[in-house]
Amino acid sequence: MNLHYYYPRFPRPKVLLSVREVPTREMAVVLQTLAGLVARLALRGKGHEMIWVPPPQPAYQRWLKMLLEHTRVRLESEHTIWELVERYRVLGVVKGYVIYRMERSSRSVGDITLEMDVSLNVATSLCSALDAVAVEESLEAEAKVRGLPFLADARTMSEEECFQRYRPRFSRKAMAIQDPKIIETRAEMVALDAFVVSKPGALYERVLQHLEPDSPVLGWGTGDESGFTLPSTEWAHFQTATTFCFNLPVFSTERIGRSFPASRLRLAHHPSLWELEWQEDKHYVAFLMTDGDNVSWLMSHFIEGGERSWWSHPHRGRFPMGWTFCYADLAQVCPYALQYLLETATPRDEPVLMGGGYYYPDRFGVKRGNPEVQLQKHVGRISAYMQTGGLRTIGLIMQRWDSPEALRAYRLYAQTIRDLLGILVVQYYPYPAGKGRVVWIEDGRGGRTPVVSARYAIWNNARRENEGTPSMVAQWLNGQPTTKGNSVEECFSWVTVHCWSWFRRRQGCEPPQAEDVDQSQGGQPEVERGLSPVRWCIEQLAPHVQVVTPSQLLLLLHLHKEPANTLHRELRRLQEKCRAKRSHYPRLASQLERQLQFAWRSAERRDYRAAFEAGKAVYQQMMAYST
Repeated sequence: MNLHYYYPRFPRPKVLLSVREVPTREMAVVLQTLAGLVARLALRGKGHEMIWVPPPQPAYQRWLKMLLEHTRVRLESEHTIWELVERYRVLGVVKGYVIYRMERSSRSVGDITLEMDVSLNVATSLCSALDAVAVEESLEAEAKVRGLPFLADARTMSEEECFQRYRPRFSRKAMAIQDPKIIETRAEMVALDAFVVSKPGALYERVLQHLEPDSPVLGWGTGDESGFTLPSTEWAHFQTATTFCFNLPVFSTERIGRSFPASRLRLAHHPSLWELEWQEDKHYVAFLMTDGDNVSWLMSHFIEGGERSWWSHPHRGRFPMGWTFCYADLAQVCPYALQYLLETATPRDEPVLMGGGYYYPDRFGVKRGNPEVQLQKHVGRISAYMQTGGLRTIGLIMQRWDSPEALRAYRLYAQTIRDLLGILVVQYYPYPAGKGRVVWIEDGRGGRTPVVSARYAIWNNARRENEGTPSMVAQWLNGQPTTKGNSVEECFSWVTVHCWSWFRRRQGCEPPQAEDVDQSQGGQPEVERGLSPVRWCIEQLAPHVQVVTPSQLLLLLHLHKEPANTLHRELRRLQEKCRAKRSHYPRLASQLERQLQFAWRSAERRDYRAAFEAGKAVYQQMMAYST
């Protein structure tokens, strides 16, 4: 499979150099920007070393262990930061330093209503332009003692001036938007020559226009997320939410299918229609966790950390659950995290690709004048990753989920991604704007792909229609119709689960609204988020409400809505598998083919239930024989 790499492949180093300690945030910036220069040298084929920046999150120790086992790279960790600076100054990699001022104001991270000191971002941009390390003003005396030449003062230079003066030196394949209070991800920004801006505005738009279409935006912006995601979308780019990432150059050394086996990045369990039951008196529901397009979260606290709310939750695997995740990004920037996620998924856990980056497909590329061409390029690239992983379901977030632009976008996904079971869609605000409505899209191959809008959202203190506490959502689901004698689409629901919403479990006769808490109480005893609210909701569902995974929901929707087409498609696949066994197991193949003929005849005479049961029997025999 020919995969497009948004993030460049860094050559695998012979040695990783690390440090005994990182005493302060200011020294961490020195190390981050130095690591970026050394990684860029390797990227240009002129070095065989890279620098490991010690991260605080425990998950990174797991990824480092997996990396060392896979690559056999040697790790040296007895250096100091200034020793490494001196090492690369002597080698000519570090030409000097750029001075900046660490912002120490009371401004909250992400707040754009108060003035911010942007000098760290200017310094980060200048590090790649001038081959410099970023030195906070409190460390300047030490830098001079170390013999580092002064190159520029970021405190007196605006972001606009920096971009105007050094524009030709900045990459056209990646940029960054990051609050200057956040020190992480600086190594990747320097290594990729990415220009860094602090907030949306005229300069942000100029840099977005400067990039080649379909490029990643590193970091995470300030202010309302739509305020910086919508402009990047309209210039045909996507957000990566790499805000708090460490060591991305170190983890980005493998090429899937070459130096890293693609088999390690495939779903272990592929949903099959034949594993399901045909039931006539059920309302089917799937739950899907939000924010899986957040790279830094999935590389750290989502999988492993002190808070066991998500992947490390003790009840994961006890009930069907969908998890949005950033397959394409992780395959490139940390295949070890992706491998671990897929290997530890239970048959009841289903990873669902979230878009292939954070963007709004109904607005993608509109400022370039050819939005369908731009979106087609992105979807084609994402399709290759879905095929590599064996993924058949995708989640999307739209500005307006049912607009003409959205419908045109859905058609591109349906026509480009082969074997796509369906699209699960939310609207930016509010998420369940579609209230469970289903739109069927022609896939250009004689079939139709369902686009299913979220019916409900588990969301704290929402006060919006179809959004509420776990108990409220359970009550709403219990009142939904079943597949017996009702319109098919009304009998299928999916619930988006806001991953950051804290709730407390209600007691006794308390009303459902009692589960809402002030979000400042998060982390206190008996206040939980993530998987726990889903469990509380499921425990209150009536017997007629059947919980399934997202792909199972879509398979059953296909079966109940279009039984003839669905059965013909799935029976053809069974027939192909049966023929593949003929040369090695002729007697088994003959027996199964006779059973398939009965299934075909049943489908032709519209006895779909009999066709389904016959196909299921064939599948079970195949699985039993394989085992």
